[in-house]
Amino acid sequence: MWLVHYTHTTRISAIVREGLRPCTRRDVHLHGISTGGRAPRHARSGSNAAIWIRSADLLDAGAQLRRAQNGTYLTTGTGGHISASVLSFVENIHTGHEIPIS
Repeated sequence: MWLVHYTHTTRISAIVREGLRPCTRRDVHLHGISTGGRAPRHARSGSNAAIWIRSADLLDAGAQLRRAQNGTYLTTGTGGHISASVLSFVENIHTGHEIPIS
């Protein structure tokens, strides 16, 4: 399964350096997608990028996932964040183009 985290392109550089952090929330929020393809269009307001993560990679890194009542997956990652090493790719949710993360 794929997990998607919505953000803004201005945050990508920091996420690649520091990993995904919950910021003002307790957990990082992820949306589960069972097949490949484009990110759903229900991104949170102000987001224009989708960070794709393979759930197996996240779990292999030692993170635990739990599911909220609304179906969102929640995690604190490992050590309080999701390591950038498990990020698969970033997509512009308006154009579908991949955004380089290197």
